[in-house]
Amino acid sequence: MPGLTKVGLLLTTIIITFSGCQYIMQQHNNNDIFDNATIITFAKEKVNSVPFNEDYKIITVAPVAAVKQKVISHKTPIIKRKLSLREKGKLILKDNVSLLNDEVATFMIFDSLISVQRSTRNYYFYVFENIMEHADSNLSKAIGDYALTYIETYPNDFLNNSKAFTPQRLQNWANHIGLMLFRLPGDPLNTYMASSNMLKSNCKQCSTEELSRIHNFDNLVWERLRNKNSVVKN
Repeated sequence: MPGLTKVGLLLTTIIITFSGCQYIMQQHNNNDIFDNATIITFAKEKVNSVPFNEDYKIITVAPVAAVKQKVISHKTPIIKRKLSLREKGKLILKDNVSLLNDEVATFMIFDSLISVQRSTRNYYFYVFENIMEHADSNLSKAIGDYALTYIETYPNDFLNNSKAFTPQRLQNWANHIGLMLFRLPGDPLNTYMASSNMLKSNCKQCSTEELSRIHNFDNLVWERLRNKNSVVKN
C-alpha cells in the first residue's frame, strides 16, 4: 500500500504539472499576454511553485525525469513604447509618411528646423524636406511659413544644407513659400519684401558664391509671386 500511495502521489504531481502547462499554453494560443506577476501567481496555484525565468518560460521541477525540465515557450510580448522625435525623424527619412498623421510630432519637427541649436536644425533639415515632398495641402501653408523663417533667419545653414540640391528641389522650396504668401492677407509681393531684405541682411558673412546662390533663390520666390498660376499647389 505505501508503494501504491507513492505511485498515486507521483501520478497526481505529473497530472497537475501537465494540466498547468497545458492551461498556460492554451492561454498563449489565445493571444493572452501575462506579465511576470500573473505568470508567477498562476504557476504557484497550478504547477506547485514552478520557478520562473526572465525569458517568459515556465520550467517544472517535479521529481520525475520526464517533467524535470519541461519548457513551454511562447511569443515574447512586444512592449510598445513611444518613439522619440529623433526616431520618428529617421522613419520619415525612410519615407514612412504615415507618421505625418501625428500632427504634434510633425510640428515639433517644424519647430526643430528653426531651433537655436544648430545641430538640431541640421538634423531636422532633411526630415523637414522629406515632409515637404510628401505632405498634402493641409500642411502646405505651415511648411512655407517654416521654410521662409528658416531661410531668412539662418541663410548660412540653408546654403550649406542645400549645396547638393537640384534646381527642382530649390524650386519646390520657393513654390511652398510662394503658396504660403498667397494665402496670407494683403499683397504677397509687399509681404515678401521684408523677408527678402532680412534674408540678404543675415547673409553679410556669406562669400561671393554664397551671396550669388541666395540671390538666385530669392529670385525664384519673386518669380513665383509675380506669376501666381505657376505656384505648385499640392
